[in-house]
Amino acid sequence: MIWVSNGGKLILDDGAVLKNNKNNANGIACGGAVYAEGENTRVNMNGGEIRSCRAVWGGGIFLRDASLTMNGGTISDNTASDYLDTSTDSTSSTEKETKDEKDQLGTGGGVCIAYNAVMNMSGGTVSGNTARRGGGVSAGVDQSAVLKDTEDNHRAFTMSGGTISDNTAAKEGSYNLNVTGGGIYVACRNVAEITAGTISGNRVNNAMGYAGGGIYVNGGAAAVEDENGKLYSNGVLKTQNVYFSGNRDGGNGAAIAVCPTSRLKLYYDGNVVIDPAGNDIPDLYIQYTTDGRHQAQKDENGVPYVGYYLSSIMQDGSPYNWTEKAGRSFETDTNAKLTKEALQLEAHPSADAVNRNKATCKVFITGNLVDENGGGIAANGDLEFGSTTTPPTPTPTPTPTPSPTYRHVTVQKTWTLDDGKTRSDSIQVQLMKNGVAYGSPVTLNDANSWTFTWNNLENDGSQWTVNEVLVPQGFTESQKTTEESDGLKVVINNDDQPTKPNKPTNPTKPNKPTNPKTPNKPTNPKTPGKTNKTVNPKTPSKTNTTVTPKTPMIHRAATHNTSVAPASSVPRTSDATRLGTMLIMFGGAAAALAAVLALKRKDKE
Repeated sequence: MIWVSNGGKLILDDGAVLKNNKNNANGIACGGAVYAEGENTRVNMNGGEIRSCRAVWGGGIFLRDASLTMNGGTISDNTASDYLDTSTDSTSSTEKETKDEKDQLGTGGGVCIAYNAVMNMSGGTVSGNTARRGGGVSAGVDQSAVLKDTEDNHRAFTMSGGTISDNTAAKEGSYNLNVTGGGIYVACRNVAEITAGTISGNRVNNAMGYAGGGIYVNGGAAAVEDENGKLYSNGVLKTQNVYFSGNRDGGNGAAIAVCPTSRLKLYYDGNVVIDPAGNDIPDLYIQYTTDGRHQAQKDENGVPYVGYYLSSIMQDGSPYNWTEKAGRSFETDTNAKLTKEALQLEAHPSADAVNRNKATCKVFITGNLVDENGGGIAANGDLEFGSTTTPPTPTPTPTPTPSPTYRHVTVQKTWTLDDGKTRSDSIQVQLMKNGVAYGSPVTLNDANSWTFTWNNLENDGSQWTVNEVLVPQGFTESQKTTEESDGLKVVINNDDQPTKPNKPTNPTKPNKPTNPKTPNKPTNPKTPGKTNKTVNPKTPSKTNTTVTPKTPMIHRAATHNTSVAPASSVPRTSDATRLGTMLIMFGGAAAALAAVLALKRKDKE
C-alpha cells in the first residue's frame, strides 16, 4: 500500500487506517501495508491502525535496513503467508522458490525486521496477527538467498513498553516446516532486548519440538555457513525483571525450555519471578542430547555438555526452591555443565516471595500456549536474564539507638526471724516478663548467698518482675525494688509470724431455759395465821400479816413514829419497812382529810 525508501519518513497518527491490502508483487511479497527500505528510512507510528493485510514477509510492515519506532497505534489481524500466490504468474511456485526461500516463508505476521533493520517499541499493540514464524513480530530472518546479509549480534528489536498479545504461529501451506514464536521470533545473528512490556495470550499451533508460545529464539546452526562462507550464530534474547505466569506447554518447560545448543543464564539480578505452573508440570526444561542436528556443545576434551547458570534466589533473596522432577541433583549459582539426561525443574517460591518480587517486574510473559516445549519462552539460541552472578553486598542497616530499658535483674533473699521460726534451707524464685514466666525457676540458698542475677535480657522495653514460687509456711513476704544503672534489684524478705494460741474449743451449749408457769392467783386469807396469804386491808387501820416463823427472830425495829410491836407480831425486815411506809402514807392522808373537813366547816360558818 505504501512504499518508503531512500531516507523517506512515514508518520502514522491517530485516525490513519491502512487495511485490507494484499501484496503478491512478483512472488516477493514483502509488506502487506508498508514496505520500508534504506538506512535512513524511518516509519513512526504514534497512532492509527494497520489491519487485515497480507504478504509473505511482514503481513503488516516489512523493514529492510529501515527503522520503525512504535509509540502507539495498533497492528492487528495481519497475516504472513507461508506460500506464494501464483494466480497472476505463469511460472510455478516450485520453480521460483529455492530451499532457503521456502524455509523463510510466512515470517512476521505483524512486522518483519530483515537485514539490518530495527524496531523500537515503547507503546501500542501488536495483536491478532498470524505467521508461521513470529505471529506478532519477527526480529530478523535466518537464511535465504534474498535475506542473507544480517550482521552478527545485530540488535534488531527493542521493547520498552506496549503489548504483543493474542498472536498465532501456525502453518498455512503444505510445506513440512517448523512453526515457532507465537508472539515474537528472534532469528539467528539477531538480538532482541526487552526491558518492559506485556507478552500475553500468544500461541503456537502444530508445533514440532521447541516452539515458544510467547517467544522463540533460534540458533543451533553454528555449523552451517551462508553463501559467503560465514557461520551463523545463535539468536539472543536479553531481558530482566520478568514475571512468568499461566504459560502452558506439552509438559516440558511451562515457563522456559532450552535445547542443547542453547546457553541459559538466569542470574540473580535478572529478577525472574516464576509463578509455579503446579500439578508437577516442569517450569524449566534443559535438554541434553548428542543426537540430531541440535547437539550439545563440547568442552576442550571433546565432552558434550549443555552450559547453564541458574540462580538459587530471586532479587530480594527469596529462594526459588528448585526441585528436580526425576529426583536427580543439580547445580545452582555456578556455571554448571549438564552432561547427561535432561533437567525438568519445578520452582517452589512462597506466595509472599512471588508477590513481593512481582511488584518490581516490568516484563510480563503470561498466558501463552504451545503444543510441545516452552509455553513462555523456547530457545535453540541464547537466553540472558541479567548479568550479575552474585548478589551485591547488602548495605548494613544502622542500628537504632535503643530506648532506655533494663538489661539485668538481680534478686536477693533476706529473712527476719524475731518470732521463733527457722528459715527454710532454700526457696525458688521466678523471673516474669510482662506478667508471664520467663525461663525456669531459680533456687536461692546459702550456696549462692541467697542471690541470683539474670543477665542479657531483651532490650525491648518489657516489664520485669520477680515472684517467690512458694512462701514458706509461717512467714509473710514483702518486696523492695530499686533501679541500678541498666538493671533492677529486687529484695524479697520473709518475716516469721508469732505462733498463734490454740483456738478454744466451742463450750457446751446450755439448754434453752423454759418459760416459768404463770403463778396461781393469790386468795384472800381467812385467818392471819396462814402462810403465803396476803390479807387485803378493808380499813386503813388494818395491815397485811405474814406467816410467823416457828422460832421467833428478834429484829431491831425500823425508826418510825410508831410503837414497836411485840416480838411475836414483828414482821421480817422487808415487811416492816413496807408496813412503816404504809403507816406514814395513811397518816398523811388522814391529816389531809381533816384539813379539808375543817375548811368546809369554816365555809359553813
